[in-house]
Parts: sequence; C-alpha cells; structure tokens
Amino acid sequence: MSFIADLHIHSKYLRATAKNLDLENLYHAAQIKGVSVVGMNRRN
Repeated sequence: MSFIADLHIHSKYLRATAKNLDLENLYHAAQIKGVSVVGMNRRN
C-alpha cells in the first residue's frame, strides 16, 4: 500500500498563515494534489 502524505500543515489559527486554511479548504487542496493523508497538530 502506498500513499502520498503531508504531515506538516499550518492551519488558519497561526498568525502568519492565510485565513482560508480551514479543514474544508485543506481537504479540497489535498484532493487536487493527490494527497491522501494530512497531518496537522496544534502546539502552544
């Protein structure tokens, strides 16, 4: 089994990122790029 993954995503909640980086838009962009696994975490 193989897959394409992006395990370093910044969401809209960080100061230096676009405000449209919500889950819906991240999912849509991943589909366009052929990414099947997306990993995002929140750190303080």
